[in-house]
Amino acid sequence: MYKKEGPSVNNEACRVKKQNKPLFGFKQTITVDEKGMIDAVSTTSANVNDSKTQAVLLSFLP
Repeated sequence: MYKKEGPSVNNEACRVKKQNKPLFGFKQTITVDEKGMIDAVSTTSANVNDSKTQAVLLSFLP
């Protein structure tokens, strides 16, 4: 796999294919309450499955 390095490259971002489109970067998951207020935010690389972050975000809920 080609790995680009340098000051403007973030090495934690990952490649993933979604709906047959190649993507590169990060994914942000947000948990909100019934009023729409943000309870928790999680940022992961694009190749991390949403179910992995869901358990962590739910642990922050009261």
